[in-house]
Amino acid sequence: MLNVQNILTRLCARPGPSGRETTVSAAAAECLAPLVGRVETDRLGNVLGYLPCGEENAPVLLLDAHLDEVGVMVTAREEGYLRFRPVGGLDPRVMPAQRVRFLTDPPVLGVVACLPPHIQTGEEQHTVQPLEELYIDTGGAEIPAGTMGVFDLSAPFQAGFALGARQFSAKSLDDRACFAVLLRALELLPAIELLRGRTRRADIVVCGSVMEETGRIGAETAAYGVQPDYAVVMDVGFGQSPDAPGDGTFKPGGGPILTLAPECSRRLSATLQSAAKEAGIPLQIEVCPRGSGTNASAYQISRRGVACAVLGVPLKYMHTPVETVHLNDIENAARLLAEWIAAGEFHARETE
Repeated sequence: MLNVQNILTRLCARPGPSGRETTVSAAAAECLAPLVGRVETDRLGNVLGYLPCGEENAPVLLLDAHLDEVGVMVTAREEGYLRFRPVGGLDPRVMPAQRVRFLTDPPVLGVVACLPPHIQTGEEQHTVQPLEELYIDTGGAEIPAGTMGVFDLSAPFQAGFALGARQFSAKSLDDRACFAVLLRALELLPAIELLRGRTRRADIVVCGSVMEETGRIGAETAAYGVQPDYAVVMDVGFGQSPDAPGDGTFKPGGGPILTLAPECSRRLSATLQSAAKEAGIPLQIEVCPRGSGTNASAYQISRRGVACAVLGVPLKYMHTPVETVHLNDIENAARLLAEWIAAGEFHARETE
């Protein structure tokens, strides 16, 4: 049985900002290989695992979770300090005093400079500095412009840590927590098929996609190359915390999140809801009238179109070095996905 916390630790320890996912892609491919027939990495770096059903001309179901994370890119050097710009959606509120690991050989650490409160003006104490006004201090180490870096936690927590009995905190759980869901779902699938007396009649392709944080680029090329008939996109949703609005956030430990958005097939979403109800799996519903903001928008419009569903888990503190998930949500999301695949209701012809 897969140890999900060990999988998360293994994946989150690897740096992988958008466009520089080689290290985490290699770890993802190693985790995926025992669960599928073959694994390959395409030209952009997407990790693809193929699990055929053995029937000719079977429909293709693609399961996607992105592997990249937010990061920084060096733009210039000024008076021994580095200027930088975000790779993906960095939050300027959490950047001062953060540790950054640059993807050099060997890696170089830096810290984001910050003024002590003693010498801040009253206005500075109540103002968030824009990212373009921040500097990174490397202690004089030379880092070329164009070099990328990611959040770095202090030892022994660089790969994440348990938070209480059933929560786990790390950088890059967006979206590696959902890649762990896919791995666990593949592990559960044979036993569920046997228990339900069902035989899968669709080929499965698992995609650990790249460059989602900078524009869903990996999903666009994976969709074009794989040519799936159906896709389930796994991505994290906003977890509830004391300072978060009640609307649009979801309870950690309250079950996976099913997103209802314009790019989501109503039939696939309905069959996921039915599978959750039948299996007694708690499910939270997210309504996104303006779109899900996930890779589904790339898959949906590929070639002649792909019927998509969006499933995820609640994540607290998104795009910070302490993103946090509940392990029960990962297990329930994996069970739901495996039950839904085993039921095979997505085989019906899509007419929407």
